[in-house]
Amino acid sequence: MKRLLCFVLATLLLLFLAACDKSGSGSAPEEPPEKITPDFVVAENGASSFVIVRGENASKDEINVAVALREMLREQLGVTVELKEDFIREGTKFVAQDNEIVVGLTNRAESADASEGLKMGEYRILQKGTRLAIAFGSAEAGMEALDWFAEHCIFPEQKLAGVPNGFDYAVRREFTYDTITIAGHDISEYTVIGDDSFTSRVREKIGELTGIPLKTSATRPKKGLMIRLERMPDLAYDELALRVVDGHLTAGTSGIIFPPSEAADMLLDLFASSGGAIADKTEIKEKITMTAEEQAARDAAKAKSPYNDGKIMVACWGDSLTEGMGHHDKCYPVRLQAMLGNGYRVLNGGDGGETTVSIGARQGGLKTYLQKEVRFPTGVATVDVGTQDELLLAIENGRKVSLSGQLGNGMSINKITIDGKEYTFKYKDFKWTPSTTYTLQFTRTDTSKELVLPVGTEIRFNHSEVSLLGGIDIYFIGGNGGFDNDMDVYLEQLRAMIRYHGTDKYLVIVPFWDDKKYSRLPEEFGDHAIDFKAAVLEDGLAYEKLTPTPEDKAALSAGNVPPALRYNNEPTNVHLNEYGYDFLAHLIYERGKQLGFWK
Repeated sequence: MKRLLCFVLATLLLLFLAACDKSGSGSAPEEPPEKITPDFVVAENGASSFVIVRGENASKDEINVAVALREMLREQLGVTVELKEDFIREGTKFVAQDNEIVVGLTNRAESADASEGLKMGEYRILQKGTRLAIAFGSAEAGMEALDWFAEHCIFPEQKLAGVPNGFDYAVRREFTYDTITIAGHDISEYTVIGDDSFTSRVREKIGELTGIPLKTSATRPKKGLMIRLERMPDLAYDELALRVVDGHLTAGTSGIIFPPSEAADMLLDLFASSGGAIADKTEIKEKITMTAEEQAARDAAKAKSPYNDGKIMVACWGDSLTEGMGHHDKCYPVRLQAMLGNGYRVLNGGDGGETTVSIGARQGGLKTYLQKEVRFPTGVATVDVGTQDELLLAIENGRKVSLSGQLGNGMSINKITIDGKEYTFKYKDFKWTPSTTYTLQFTRTDTSKELVLPVGTEIRFNHSEVSLLGGIDIYFIGGNGGFDNDMDVYLEQLRAMIRYHGTDKYLVIVPFWDDKKYSRLPEEFGDHAIDFKAAVLEDGLAYEKLTPTPEDKAALSAGNVPPALRYNNEPTNVHLNEYGYDFLAHLIYERGKQLGFWK
C-alpha cells in the first residue's frame, strides 16, 4: 500500500528526535589480533578434555550454535566433544567442571561476563579461568562468532584449537539509538505478541535500530508490556492506526479492507523510524491508498467489462436465497433494480447450492487453484475431468470449491480465465436430478497443440471483475456451509471478499436461520450489516401490508421469520417468497441510502 507518511513522519521526527540519544551502542568491530597463540588449548591431536555447555533453558538459537560448534570441531579436527546442559546438583554427576566451552547464557559466571552489554548482531569470545565463553546477541551473530573462531582459532594442520590465555575479542555494532521508549518504558521491557510473521518483523526492525532483542510470544502473557497486532473495528475501512494505551503499543486496521498485518508493517516501520519517546495515549492514524498496480488492475477490469456503460454496478453475491428459488422474477435483486432505476445495474450473483467458498471464489476474493492436472491432447477441445464429488478446485487453504450443478445460471462459475485465455465448465448430459453424479467437462477454444494445466494453476472466474468496478457489493452467504461452522473462518472469507472489492461500499445480510451462529455480524460490520430477522420482527408484515395468521403470530412470538414471508408459506423453509424478497430489497435500499451509496 502506498504510504502517505511524509507529513506524519516529519511531525514525529520533530517531536521525537529531541528526546532520543543517538550516541550508538558501541564501537565498530575490533580488529582481530594479528596472530593467535593458542596457549589455552581446547582440542589437540584428536582429543579434548573439554565439554560444550549450553543453558538448561537455552533458546533455539543457542542450541543451534552449540551444536554447530560441536560439529565444527568434529569436522575440522576429528575430535568429538560432549555437549551438555548447565544443570548442577551437588553430590551427583551433574556438576560443573573446569574445562568447559560455555555457549550463550548459562549459569556459569563466565557467560554473564561475556554476555554483558551485548546487543543483536554482536558477539564476544572470552577466555577466563578454566573456561572459554562464546556469547552473542542474535542467531546471526552466534554463527558469525563460530566463523571467526574457525578462521582464527582452529589450526587443522597442527590438529589444534585454542586461544591465548586471557583472550577477549568482541564485535560491536553501531546502532541508530541506544533504546526506544514507549510511555516511559524501555523497549526491552516489551514482548511482541502475534504469529511468527508479525513478531519476527517487529523484532527485526527494533533490533536494527537499537540492537535490543525483544521477547516474542504467540499468546498474551498474564502480565507485562506488549506490542501487539489487533483489529480495530472503530476505524474506517481505509485507516491505519498506532495506539499506546496503558503502556501497550497496538497496531492495526479495521481488518475489513486491508489485513491488519499490512498495518503492522507500515505503522511499526513509522514508529521505529521515528526512534523516539512516545507518550501514553498517543494515537497516529493514516489513510491507505491504492498502489499504482492496484489501480491499474481496476482500470483494466473496467476497460474489458461488458458492464462498463456508465451505470453504477450493484453486485449481489450469494446462493439460492439471492438467486430467488421459486421467485426468480421477484427475487431481491430484481426488486432492488426496480427501486434504484436505470442509473444502476443490479446483477444477480446468486447460484443455488453454493458454499461460502464457491461464492467467494466466483466473486474473486478467494483465490482458486486447480487440484488435479488437466491435459488436452492436440486437436481436442473438451476433456472429462471427474465428477462434482471430486476435488478439482480449491482455495489457498485447501477448502473445496464446489461446482454448482446449474453451471450457467446468472453469474455462475461455468466460465474461467487462465493466463488471459477463457475456458468453460459444464456437466455432461446434465438434467437436474437429486443425488445424481455427473461428469464434469472442461473445454478450451484453441486446440492447435497439446496443453497441460498443472496442479496449482490459478484460475479466475468469469465475473470476478464485477467487484472491481467501483460499485456496491452485497453479500448474503452461509446457507450451504463452506466454513465448517467456524465463524472465524466465515468472517475471514467475508473480509477477503470485501478486501477484493476494495471499497467500503458493501452490505452484509445477516442469515436469519441461526441467531447464535451469525450474531457476530452486526458487531463486526456495523451499519454495513443488515439484520433481516430483527427488521422482520419489528415491522416486516406491516410493511408488506400482510395480516398475520395464527401461524405467523406464533412464529413472531417465538422470534422467527413468519411463514407469510417464506417460500410456499412453510414455517421452516429458509427461502423467501415474493413478500420476503420485497422486504429484503426495501431494507437494502434504505440502508444504502443511509450510507450514501445512492440518493
